[in-house]
Amino acid sequence: MSAAWLDKPTLRNINLTAKAGSLVTVVGPVGAGKSSLLMAILGELLPFAGSVTVEGPVGYASQEAWVMSDTIQNNITFGSKWDPEWYRQVVTACQFVPDLALFDAGSDTQVWTCSLVLHLPSLCPVSARSLSVRSPPDD
Repeated sequence: MSAAWLDKPTLRNINLTAKAGSLVTVVGPVGAGKSSLLMAILGELLPFAGSVTVEGPVGYASQEAWVMSDTIQNNITFGSKWDPEWYRQVVTACQFVPDLALFDAGSDTQVWTCSLVLHLPSLCPVSARSLSVRSPPDD
């Protein structure tokens, strides 16, 4: 597969196969095409030669923290069917319980993107933890 942003080729002759359930890391120097490869896998960067085939779900957490103006709970669940036991297991597994204890309203704390209700180190965990809870049971 080969792909380009506008008219600048970014990826050339890439061949990648990953087994289901495997953890794949992409490393390299700045400008090597790591983000472009991920964007191609996600379908955000279309190839001009070859193809990209993805079977099954793909999880992706951007290097930029993204938090919506809503509660911490809603930033984690993104409107999925509410299952309190599952949510408890997830926030425990993600080691978010101590962070939630810092806020009077816990998971119901309102996060505003235009102000710093959460201090900077907490923005990335909320964003990354939202990825880990994307598939609640029976959703």
